[in-house]
Amino acid sequence: MGSHAHGSQCLRGSTFATVSIVVWTMVGIAVWHFAVLVPDRFWGGIIGALLAAVIGAVLVGYALPTPGVPSANPPGILQGMLAVPGALAGLGLSYWYGARREAGGGQLTSRES
Repeated sequence: MGSHAHGSQCLRGSTFATVSIVVWTMVGIAVWHFAVLVPDRFWGGIIGALLAAVIGAVLVGYALPTPGVPSANPPGILQGMLAVPGALAGLGLSYWYGARREAGGGQLTSRES
């Protein structure tokens, strides 16, 4: 009976960690919805923008405030808010890179003296 209780505790801890990752992903998707308000110059189009927002949100959510996945349940408003700058940074980088490629005719060129 003791091993059963320990097994459910391990499962519960990993489920709580998964909830934080889901929160970060949902925040990235929520921020991505605002990408329709700007011209489509994202690298990879609107799907590239989605991937950039989600990856940015998850990376920053994982890194802040301390690296790792928090085990708090529920994750709390702080975990959701920390993912917003990451999603915005991901969208910004994707837009910058896509606009730069578009201006260069699809090719990135280096500066020539």
